[in-house]
Amino acid sequence: MNLILIGFMGVGKTSVGERLAERLGCPLIDTDALIEEVYSMTVAEIFEKYGEASFRKTEKAVVERVSKLRECVIATGGGVVLDRENIDRLKGHGLLIHLSLSPRAIYRRIGSEAKRPLLKTNNPRKILKALFQSREALYRAYSDFTVERNGMNVEETVERILEMVASCGAAGRFQHHLSRKGRIMSNHFGERFRIVTFGESHGKAMGVVVDGIKPGFDFDVEAIQKELDRRRPGQSHLVSPREEDDRVEVLSGVFEGKTLGTPICLLIPNKGYDPKAYDSLRDLFRPGHAGYTTLKKYGIRDYRGGGRHSGRETVARVAAGALAKRELEKEGIQIIAYTKEIDGIMAQRIDFDEIQRNPLRCPDREASKRMETKVLSYKTQGDSIGGIVEVIAHNVPPGLGDPVFGKLDSEIARALMSIGAVKAVEIGDGFEAARMRGSEHNDQMDRHGFKTNHAGGILGGISTGQEIRARIAVKPTPSIEKEQDTIDIFGHERRISIRGRHDPCICPRIVPVAEAMMALVLYDALLRQRDLEEKGDGLDQSRLEIEALDRRLIQLLAERNEISSRIGQYKEERGITIRDRTREKNLLDERLKWGKEAGVDAEIVKQIFHGILAESRKIQKQ
Repeated sequence: MNLILIGFMGVGKTSVGERLAERLGCPLIDTDALIEEVYSMTVAEIFEKYGEASFRKTEKAVVERVSKLRECVIATGGGVVLDRENIDRLKGHGLLIHLSLSPRAIYRRIGSEAKRPLLKTNNPRKILKALFQSREALYRAYSDFTVERNGMNVEETVERILEMVASCGAAGRFQHHLSRKGRIMSNHFGERFRIVTFGESHGKAMGVVVDGIKPGFDFDVEAIQKELDRRRPGQSHLVSPREEDDRVEVLSGVFEGKTLGTPICLLIPNKGYDPKAYDSLRDLFRPGHAGYTTLKKYGIRDYRGGGRHSGRETVARVAAGALAKRELEKEGIQIIAYTKEIDGIMAQRIDFDEIQRNPLRCPDREASKRMETKVLSYKTQGDSIGGIVEVIAHNVPPGLGDPVFGKLDSEIARALMSIGAVKAVEIGDGFEAARMRGSEHNDQMDRHGFKTNHAGGILGGISTGQEIRARIAVKPTPSIEKEQDTIDIFGHERRISIRGRHDPCICPRIVPVAEAMMALVLYDALLRQRDLEEKGDGLDQSRLEIEALDRRLIQLLAERNEISSRIGQYKEERGITIRDRTREKNLLDERLKWGKEAGVDAEIVKQIFHGILAESRKIQKQ
């Protein structure tokens, strides 16, 4: 899918195209620039030396070449619409976006520029107006939508284009660019079980909107609160002393203890926020934090504890994950995480009952004591330490995951890596697999199933039915009292020491977050798998698909009628006869050819398009 900018000379196709391509993270192709490369001279020089006919011939060849490209922004010359084959080629693989300006505005922008060969006359204003009138109707007729640029700068024009593309059903191929490569932060997760989190660390509240819970389900707010309490700060001398009770408030989607099937909004007010504590750091970049990169990307940052990049953001994930965990538990799926290693001290004994008995959430009591000594030592030194957290999912059914780009392990890795402090993810044997032979790593099978689980419960991106096992590398808390080198927003070298309420080790509080992210992935995958299985029921599903197609057909007819109305207005203003029998015959022949290629009966094609053409004539007469 390409985005193709068409329009009259001087409307800003190249400048808008450059910014649009930058926002989407894709190439800009300028057809006039390519033509200039062919001749090694400017457009004006080509017109003067070889004439317009030669230019248009080369333009046609260039359009044929660029129309084969994918996921590009293409800025075309103003006369590209003069050849219908150009339009057909471009529309075959993209959206045509018409940039429009009034003739007066265009003349103010370009005047009688010598580089505009078509305006080299004694009366350029008159020629410009005549050319504009002859071409503007073609731009509007051929384009998928028009952006009126009068009074809009480049940035505003690009924003309008992105809004239109995002709302257009044909723009699916660009959706990932719009959501991930635009200036808007990605705050949503999931496909069938969807969440959007909001709030900043030192704002008034954090929260999440959850969509995808069916109506009539029992809603247990205490189950959510239980998970939030596990993540809450101030629970021990080994975590942040920030005072937050993290009491969840249900704002929507629940009535009399039952889900309504509408979005559920959960709000967690910030009680212990203290933005003034960060006034001294307003102009400083904190090492290990996202302040520098955020400012570079968005041109603005929330210096109050990191804003959206703070670990506080994860409270919303845990709230949403609690809902997913509860639904998974109904299927017998259990998720448990724990601190596996800190500062080289590894849990040797795995006792799940021990996890909640010690402040580091380690399943090995003896190892936990040694870990605690290390963490307190670093805290005393004004430093921090990282670690490894393991998360396990029991009783996951086989068959979850959507290869090749929606593999279950890739979705789990993405979810876990989205946690701010996580720097690496292992699944199964992980990096150890690189040191093994195939005969060692392969999970051999017998009539009882798999003999081992080196793969971590996932093969080919699909769950095997074994336990899913993943580990995350958690970095040391970057906010430390030890003095460090940094710079301020003006580029001056500075020294920084961060005092405040920070975790000396993040591992124990990441445990419920890792469980939440695993739950969100597995529940979403479970719902997608059920959709796949239910599609086998045939008749009802097929009828729904036909209904969707018919609805789209009607929408397309409505769009066609709007274009017919504009064409009728154009013909009326110029005294052009409404009916053109030769053109209608050519259109019908062309559509019969399309029908034959698609295997559609010729009589049905005739009936449809005779009706459409009759309706078009009727609208044009009005």
